[in-house]
Amino acid sequence: MKPLLIGLAMGESPRWHDDRLWLSDWGAQEIIAANLTGESEVIVRPTFGLPFCIDWLPDGRLLIVSGREGLLLRREPDGSLAPHADLRLLSAGFWNENSGRRSRKHVHQWRSWHHRASDRRW
Repeated sequence: MKPLLIGLAMGESPRWHDDRLWLSDWGAQEIIAANLTGESEVIVRPTFGLPFCIDWLPDGRLLIVSGREGLLLRREPDGSLAPHADLRLLSAGFWNENSGRRSRKHVHQWRSWHHRASDRRW
């Protein structure tokens, strides 16, 4: 067996899409796609911290959850990132993903253990 990718700082949120493995490299702050021969490319270098998770809209545009900022961003055909949803309207916490059925995006808030017990809303 041969590794597909090496040199990742912290690979996270792997997805198979359009015959390639897509993932976020949290350490490098990049979203990468690689084919089965190991050829890879950096798709996005977000300006925000920790490009947590990825998925795609039915039209093929990439979605990225910006966890710390509480935003769901959409990658436009020209490569720019545009707001798709403001998750802060739902909760001011730190956001991550929880994938469900195909073409359906679920996100949930990461709960902080630093909240006082009386402030916890589980």
